[in-house]
Amino acid sequence: MTSTVNRLGSVLAEVSVEVSKDEVKGAVERAYSQLARHAVVRGFRKGKVPRAILVRLYGPAVLAEVRGDLTASHLVKALEEHGLEPVASPSVDAADLVADAPYVFKARVELRPRLEQIAWDDVEVARHRVAVDPKDVDQETERLRSAAAEVFELESPRPAAVGDQVRIEMKRWMDGEWKDAPWPAQEIVPGEGRMIKAIEDAVVGLSVGEEKVVDMGSSTELDKDRVRYMVRVTGVKGRRLPPLDDELAKDVSEFGTLSELRADIERHILDVVKKREEERFRGELMAALLAKNPMDLPQGLVERQSTAMQMRLQGALAAMGGDGPDETAQKGFAERADKTAREMMHHHFFVAEVARHAGLEVKDAEVDAELVRMAEERSQPLPKIRAEFKEEGRLDELRFSLLEGKVFDFAASKVKIVGKDPPGPSEGEGK
Repeated sequence: MTSTVNRLGSVLAEVSVEVSKDEVKGAVERAYSQLARHAVVRGFRKGKVPRAILVRLYGPAVLAEVRGDLTASHLVKALEEHGLEPVASPSVDAADLVADAPYVFKARVELRPRLEQIAWDDVEVARHRVAVDPKDVDQETERLRSAAAEVFELESPRPAAVGDQVRIEMKRWMDGEWKDAPWPAQEIVPGEGRMIKAIEDAVVGLSVGEEKVVDMGSSTELDKDRVRYMVRVTGVKGRRLPPLDDELAKDVSEFGTLSELRADIERHILDVVKKREEERFRGELMAALLAKNPMDLPQGLVERQSTAMQMRLQGALAAMGGDGPDETAQKGFAERADKTAREMMHHHFFVAEVARHAGLEVKDAEVDAELVRMAEERSQPLPKIRAEFKEEGRLDELRFSLLEGKVFDFAASKVKIVGKDPPGPSEGEGK
């Protein structure tokens, strides 16, 4: 076999392979020998069918099978010989195979992107200092207090007020008329903040049987019918909040004092804040490094990923019913899917390149340890967790997730990290 490579780009190559006449002849001979041992032809004993009969009956099929086998095996050899790493199945352009002639074929191969080196210079990432706002502790304490409130029937009917338990029904404006909303009747507490604020505000002052139109704002291309609601009050009950004291702590938790309960709430909030900050920091770090390290991406791989995302979205929209998005919306979906696919591919290959340069890898024992941790966290048997990951083909996904963690830790040691206070509400909204 002889092979040559014509580089068509950093992530695309054309491999030309020629299989010698002798090798082709040997492969054809072996195929006919195998066929002769098993072929059943009327008028001949098994294993005694003349070659001429086999050629006449099965010739095209034999040559097609031999061509497929030679293409697969020699393409693998050629890729290894030239150190090429394909990321998808190659596109093969093959000539017909003749039993007594050399066999030639070409294959276009999309290749794994490579970085000669990782650019770390001048990358600066902010890590926000984490702290718990006492107002958040107060808010969660009040939520627990509200959940423990005593609900009672009113002595005489009156309009709904802040803090009441109000039962509502809703309709939505669609196609020029009011239609039932996709949710059943529900109970809300105005001022508690669990329902959309505009809805909570609207029911205050309404008596049982009264209704009010709530305009949720200007419509969008994708959700024109869910911006106006008719809210109707069907019941109003009073609520009596318990005192904010140690007895409340005993009623709503395993703690004996209010101060212990608040301390536990603060710990949980701090854990959430730390996790949120770590996610933000990792996202900012990766975004900065990706901007610093552009990569050529295999176009075919990106297109397949984009198409898969669009099909999943179309399937979800079809399940919801309706005519689906119009041509303009579909174009918007396609553009966003392509952008997202490129970002995902860039992220994936960049992580792989950092790992290659830094010599980072995930051992089988580390995957096993993570499965053990998941089993304990979910209180499920380890064999069940392991079987799920294996059957769903998620072990590679898990391995890559662990590799990402190692890459993030390594990357954080290579860039400049600046400690900062988190932005205030107005600053965060402006970013």
